Amino acid sequence: MDQMTNSNVRNAVLAMRKEVQAIKGLKYTKYTWDPAYKGVDDYFLSRVAAM
Repeated sequence: MDQMTNSNVRNAVLAMRKEVQAIKGLKYTKYTWDPAYKGVDDYFLSRVAAM
């Protein structure tokens, strides 16, 4: 989710998407989630803290 607020991350994601989409037979899908959790590690840490 850093790509939503960080232009360096956004540019890296766009460059990666371009490279992946150039590979024939490979499907690219973009996933987003609740921006309260920037990454899966943040999500898991919030779950542990809630226990």
